[in-house]
Amino acid sequence: EEEEEVVVEEEEEVVVEEEEVVEEEEVVVEEEEEVVVEEEEVYETTDVAPGGTVYKIQVAAVRNYKSYKYEDLKESGKLSFEDIHDGIRRVMVVPEELSDDGLEGYKSKGEALNVLSDIMKNTRFETAFVIQVTDGERVGEGFRTMEESEESDSSSGNDDYEGF
Repeated sequence: EEEEEVVVEEEEEVVVEEEEVVEEEEVVVEEEEEVVVEEEEVYETTDVAPGGTVYKIQVAAVRNYKSYKYEDLKESGKLSFEDIHDGIRRVMVVPEELSDDGLEGYKSKGEALNVLSDIMKNTRFETAFVIQVTDGERVGEGFRTMEESEESDSSSGNDDYEGF
């Protein structure tokens, strides 16, 4: 009888050890989430654009817009739309509030790139890009980094994110 009791006690200890391992895994997951939060702001946001210029994040160009596909963008800002040729609609993310000069878009290139980074990491819109808009017109080509933005400004021929 004593031997049977010992076996039962060993089984209980094994179960306790398994539970402890699960708890350790949960802690690791929480630590990973904290790291992502700390990395959100990558670019300086003091680079305010001249009057009449803002930056928008284009996430898609679609023929048949379906709002449920864009639900995960709500935390990033509000959606803005631009209808172009043949029934195609550009879907863009802009800040909730207008800029100081009453325009819809990010006033800082760095701020737009930070939001873009968050969108690319946390949503399915991995091909999104930032586009400069000056006096209501798209200027240059889309970009995903400050370096690409500077190349676009000098018209070096970056065709990667021209969009629609």
